[in-house]
Amino acid sequence: METKTRYRLLKRIPWFVIPFLLAILGSRTMGCADRLFFYPDREIHLKKEALPFPVRDVFFESTDGTKLHAWFCSAKTEKVKGVIFYCHGNAQNLSTHVRFIEWLPRAGYHVFIWDYRGYGLSEGTPTKRGLRKDTEAALETFLNLPEVKESGLPRIALGQSLGSAYASWIAAERPDAFDAVVLEGAFSRHRGIGAAMLKRNCCTYIFAWPVAWLLVSTSQDPVDNVRGIKVPLLVVHGKSDPIIPYRMGEEVFSAANEPKEFISHPGGHLCYPYEEEKERVRKGMLDFLDRHSGSR
Repeated sequence: METKTRYRLLKRIPWFVIPFLLAILGSRTMGCADRLFFYPDREIHLKKEALPFPVRDVFFESTDGTKLHAWFCSAKTEKVKGVIFYCHGNAQNLSTHVRFIEWLPRAGYHVFIWDYRGYGLSEGTPTKRGLRKDTEAALETFLNLPEVKESGLPRIALGQSLGSAYASWIAAERPDAFDAVVLEGAFSRHRGIGAAMLKRNCCTYIFAWPVAWLLVSTSQDPVDNVRGIKVPLLVVHGKSDPIIPYRMGEEVFSAANEPKEFISHPGGHLCYPYEEEKERVRKGMLDFLDRHSGSR
C-alpha cells in the first residue's frame, strides 16, 4: 500500500521538474554552490615592487596544511597608527585587490592582505569550509607578525564584498583579536546574494530562489556574524551597488551591536562616482579608526 502511495505521488510531479531536481542534487554533490561565490585567478597582475610602499611576501599554512600566500604592506608614514587584517573580495587575487587598500599604508596603517586557497600563489581550491580554515590560519599568522605582536598597535579587521563574510566571522569568533571592524560592500546572507547572481541569467532566473535555498548554506552569513562582534563596527555601502544591493548593507548594520556607524555614498560596488566622494568616504573611515582604535 505504501509503495502504491509513493508511486501515485511521483506521478503527480510535473515531468519538467524531475530534471531540475536531479540537476540540483548533482550540483550540490559537485560543489556548484561554491562556484557561485569564488572566481579565483592565479596570475599575479601587479608585482609588489611596483607599489609605493614596502611589501614583503608571507607564506603560511592553513589549518589543514594548504599552503597560502600573503603580502605585508608597511605603512609609509613615520608614525604607524595601526595594523589591518584585510579579507578581499571573491575575484582575482591580492595583486588586484591591493589597489583597494593602497591608500591605507599612505595614511599610516600596516596592511596584511592575504589570498584564500586557489587564489594567486595560494594552493588548493576555494570552498566555504576551506576559507574558514584559511581565515583562522591567516589570523594566527597576522597576530604573530613582529609588527603586530610586539608593537601594541590597534588591530582592525577590514572585509570587502565576500571578505566581509570572513572578516565578520573571525571577528565574532575571536573577540580578543581586534579593536574595530570595517565592512565595505557586505552582503547580508549567502542565499540572498546567490539568488541575485542566478537571476542575472535568463536560464536560471525563474529558479533562482529555490536553487539558492537548496544549494547554499547559511553558515558565516554576515547578518548573523555581526551580532557576535563586540567592538566598534563601521559599515560602508554604495547606494548604486549593482552587485550587492544597498539594502543588504542596511540589513547588516541593523543587526549589529552598538557602537556602530554607517557611511553611505552614491557609488557602486567598492567604487565612487567622483573623486570628492571617494575622499569623503575615506576620511570617514579614518575618522572612525582614529576614534575607536586606541593603543593596546
